[in-house]
Amino acid sequence: MLASLPLWSACASRRQEDPTPPPRPGRLIDLGEVASTQSRLLPRRVAVWLPPGYDRERARRYRVLYMHDGQNLFDSRSAFGGVPWGVDEALAALIGLAEVAPTIVVALWNTPQSWYEYAPEAALRALPNDLRAVADAASPLPGADLVGDAYVSFVANELKPRIDQRFRTLAGRSDTFVMGASMGGLASLYALCRRPEVFGGAGCVSTHWPVTRIASVHDNPAAPPMIALAAGVLGWFDAHLPPAGAHRLYFDHGSLGLDRLYAPYQARVDAIGAAKGYVAGKDWVSRAAPGADHTEAAWNARLPQAFGFLLRA
Repeated sequence: MLASLPLWSACASRRQEDPTPPPRPGRLIDLGEVASTQSRLLPRRVAVWLPPGYDRERARRYRVLYMHDGQNLFDSRSAFGGVPWGVDEALAALIGLAEVAPTIVVALWNTPQSWYEYAPEAALRALPNDLRAVADAASPLPGADLVGDAYVSFVANELKPRIDQRFRTLAGRSDTFVMGASMGGLASLYALCRRPEVFGGAGCVSTHWPVTRIASVHDNPAAPPMIALAAGVLGWFDAHLPPAGAHRLYFDHGSLGLDRLYAPYQARVDAIGAAKGYVAGKDWVSRAAPGADHTEAAWNARLPQAFGFLLRA
């Protein structure tokens, strides 16, 4: 989420004040700080949620969902604004109803450079320098650079093998998914486009198609800088989205807050998907949620439909 970056220390403080985790379905394992071999990436906390029955059904293997902004997924003490997505409750309920297949969730916490990790690096690097500056001029990290490709490589080449080795996973593409909201939604689609042989599906919730964090730019979609930025980013996805047949994609957006910006961009992305052969309801879902804001609470409310499509049994 765009606004979550400054909360690392505050979240840590809340965890120290109340070290007792609330009860939850399944089992959450904290892997601690996980460093990448790529020097451009900061270490990040990673947690793994095991669905109910994992410890009991020892012969069973499980599909895996990788989710960005992991600090917001399970625990109110670390979630932005104190409201988590409630991924464990939502997923456990759907598993209990046999509406989705039992799934392991790998939660990757964000870092202070998360905008640079989630932004579609190749798309932005293809832009002229002055236009690229429109996207990242609001940097809180002087001298920072785009590391989206390094982040995708970390998930696919470093973290995934570690998860597959330690846990009973189904490691193939058809059982490996990636999901996030806001810039995390953009990062999820980018990961699938960069590594279509690894990720079989992407959940893109309230996707921040404008990319830029500069309100004066993204609030003026008809202004030349925003038109050019959107054309470059969406044009890259048009060129690199894999054709239909082996992937499943979920998109949604609300109508309030930042989400008020997204409908026209999403319509263009939906047209890209249709031209690639994706069929609405079969391997492509794009939903609007009128009245929904750009918040964890809004995303929690849409988890059943997102999981129900992406992870359907």
